[in-house]
Amino acid sequence: MLKPISVKKVAVINATSSNETLKKERILRDELPSLQKILDEMQIEAEGRQKGFKMFLENNKAILNAGLLIDDSMDVIRYGKEPFLKLFSLPLAILFRFIGLPVIADFFAKTGTNILSDLFSAESSPKL
Repeated sequence: MLKPISVKKVAVINATSSNETLKKERILRDELPSLQKILDEMQIEAEGRQKGFKMFLENNKAILNAGLLIDDSMDVIRYGKEPFLKLFSLPLAILFRFIGLPVIADFFAKTGTNILSDLFSAESSPKL
């Protein structure tokens, strides 16, 4: 947020002596570092806003990509159940068992063992 700028008032007095002009120059020189400090703070704040906005956009892109990945994974599972279950049923059973979801793990384990038993029985049986 922008902070209000505090301005020190400098009284200008018409004087002809060199001491007073030196005082004026000294006062103006004292004012310059504070103005430079204010400009530096404003520049740092603007850079922070730019970096924050850039990070915000990158995070939104990452969230969108993660959502698309999940959506694509769901489509693969939904439309290609057989190949998906053939490949991943037993590893998913182990994963769900470690997570602590035994009901889902039992389903995937049963499906995986059925697929493996069908596969082995089909290979061992003679073809007619």
